[in-house]
Amino acid sequence: MKKIIFSIVLILIVGAGAAELDLRNKRVMIVGDSITQNHTWVSVFDYTLQKTFSEDAIDVVGVGLSSETASGLSEEAHRSCPRPWIHERLGRLLEKIKPEVVIACYGMNDGIYHPQSPERMTAYQKGMERLIETCKEAGVSEFILMTPPPFDPVSALTKRESFGPDAEGAYSYKYPYKNYDDVLADYGAWILTLDNGDDILVADVHNALTAYTEQQRLGNPEFSLSGDGVHPGFTGHLLMANAVLKRIGVEINDSDISLQEQSVKQDPLFEPVEKRSKLLGESWRKYAGYIRNKEQTMTKIDSIDEPLRETEALQKQIDSIRKHHDHGSRLQEGAGL
Repeated sequence: MKKIIFSIVLILIVGAGAAELDLRNKRVMIVGDSITQNHTWVSVFDYTLQKTFSEDAIDVVGVGLSSETASGLSEEAHRSCPRPWIHERLGRLLEKIKPEVVIACYGMNDGIYHPQSPERMTAYQKGMERLIETCKEAGVSEFILMTPPPFDPVSALTKRESFGPDAEGAYSYKYPYKNYDDVLADYGAWILTLDNGDDILVADVHNALTAYTEQQRLGNPEFSLSGDGVHPGFTGHLLMANAVLKRIGVEINDSDISLQEQSVKQDPLFEPVEKRSKLLGESWRKYAGYIRNKEQTMTKIDSIDEPLRETEALQKQIDSIRKHHDHGSRLQEGAGL
């Protein structure tokens, strides 16, 4: 109960000092784990900005990496292939991408699916604080931090034999702590304290997805936003994007999530934005280089010129659709529609 009250108080404090953040004509770099590398929420975020600010340049580069942490921790089950650590590649990302704004979503892997411990909590806090400091030293002026998405034990067992610990007494992504979401809630409560309403804003993703799930379970106790307890489906990604957009002051109509999801998927603007966004992210991720394999060798490409030409062509297609959208809207306004 104390944890719930503490989280509510933090949300009220953050909400009371809500600030807007203008991302037009700025390069925005997004880092995170597999949920971000999936790129769905990044694409929805990019699409919404492109549609909302149809006459401005939107430059969003999502370079999430599966299994990555801010803490630098790995569980025993990851011994042969240690989890990647954002600080191994962050310097290269900053040097090559040169963002003005950084969005970061970490936490799901940082507790390495164990019960909470002071050591793991400290590792996560230090990792996030170091991320902010390293980015500031590279010239980043504004941050949007995201509380980690929730872990859902209801759907977790659909991909696992049981909760942890395993027969040897170890927890891992294969055998997670059943109440692992309590750990993520702790991480989220701490992240919320970093919101200063100025150069660091926090989007409460954890609360947004949890609240929606609880609402849906009033009619369907088995409802879940995730198929494995960890990775959200499209609706979950949409809720994540909404949380970030609302935190920076972008107005969206999310009164009916099902209708919003249908609208996004059917909009001819979304497909080219998603294609461009994924290509851009994958290309910059490889150009900066990363380590995520048993051999601990770097995955890297030597040139990004060709992918950038492809994304520029896609942006021209996107701009054409944006202008058509904007022209249609003005016609409707002029007709009194």
